[in-house]
Amino acid sequence: MKKSLLSKGLVVGIIVLFMSVSVAPGINANIDRLSVKSKLFETAIRIHSANGINPYILRLTESESDEINRIFNDFKVSLDSAETDEETDEIFDNAVESLYELGLFPKMTVEEAKQLVNGERSQSGNLEVDENFNCRVIGWTTNTIMFDLGGLLWNMILEEIRWLPLFYFGWFYNFRYYEGKIGSIAFGSAEYGGMGSDYSPAKGWVWTNGSNGIVKWNGSFYGKDVMDIIWYANLRWGICAFGGVSNFNGLWIGGLLTWKPVYFIGNAEHVKITYEPPPTPL
Repeated sequence: MKKSLLSKGLVVGIIVLFMSVSVAPGINANIDRLSVKSKLFETAIRIHSANGINPYILRLTESESDEINRIFNDFKVSLDSAETDEETDEIFDNAVESLYELGLFPKMTVEEAKQLVNGERSQSGNLEVDENFNCRVIGWTTNTIMFDLGGLLWNMILEEIRWLPLFYFGWFYNFRYYEGKIGSIAFGSAEYGGMGSDYSPAKGWVWTNGSNGIVKWNGSFYGKDVMDIIWYANLRWGICAFGGVSNFNGLWIGGLLTWKPVYFIGNAEHVKITYEPPPTPL
């Protein structure tokens, strides 16, 4: 009897062992898949074109996210050393192709992506040294705002929930400031009122090539147009941003209202940036 039970126990033990061996790879595979999935980063992008603004959320691996940073860094180095328009054209095309391979131009062909980024450039006179007109523009910056009505409001809800009541009323109070500003990019911001102005510049680099030739900025800077975000007459306190790019068409990578770095590549009607803090409304 004991021998019979021992035999049965041995058989059961062998069966359990084989099941463990066969199931373990499946468990490990699932763990591997979960591990890979956990390393995916959600990346917000927006395609700005004459047909409107199309937002997307992409899920990229860490290496793909690093590749975006590498592409823009290499892009800047190449542009800084370019000497002719032909070289610049080739550098832009190569950068667009690299970004396209990462899936950053959804629902577009590579030729459509190149056409979107390059746009149409024309000549314009009487420009200051710190601006460009009808130009290609590319940059990597912090403390940068993309003026997109729906996207900005959604971003405020997600990232500034503690200030939601103030932002909500301030947004609609200052709605008139956003008319005609959709597609504009602001660099830097300031709180102003009572005790003066507290400035926060954008940091990074912006490169343009247009009617004023090649004009670029590095380090800390601001846009030149004052654009109110909120203003409270009773408190005599407000926050403004400084518009630096008008009528942008192209690819935007990152949030819309954030201190985190953003990337952008495309063309714009007007770019004007200054190293000196512009005057606030007060």
